[in-house]
Amino acid sequence: MITELPKIIPVLVGGLLAIGGGVAAQVVTHWLSARLEREKLIRQKAEEFISALYDHRDWLSDQNSRLVFGTESPEMPSPLDRASAIQELYFPDLSSALAKINRALVPIIQFQYENAKARLEDKAKWVETYDSEEFNVLYQPYLEAFHEAVEAVVQSVKLRTRI
Repeated sequence: MITELPKIIPVLVGGLLAIGGGVAAQVVTHWLSARLEREKLIRQKAEEFISALYDHRDWLSDQNSRLVFGTESPEMPSPLDRASAIQELYFPDLSSALAKINRALVPIIQFQYENAKARLEDKAKWVETYDSEEFNVLYQPYLEAFHEAVEAVVQSVKLRTRI
């Protein structure tokens, strides 16, 4: 029996190596697939985030037309809410980018409501005094914050994935 032991050792070692290799392959495969899924999710959420930012930019123009000029369009919720939710869940490092957009919105919203009120109180007087350049001046900081936020999302995805 002891003489048979040296013959069994290569078989046992081979079997243990095969089992170890199988386990290692499963672990590596799982790790790689989990990483790919995580990267896929980050890219998908980045796409949704950027889309919400673009939707907000368009929504802001619609709001300006609706509030300042009284155009008939339904009141819709701000897409920035969706962008904020995505940012909080998937891109917490980009909170300053959204905060900058929110700060740039304050004077725009104030401008819109002041002009809506003035137009409703005395449209003839409002038409005489309205200056569209005022909106353009207020809109520039928003556009800068918007473009910086989009670029920050792109850079964040590049850092977190293999793009």
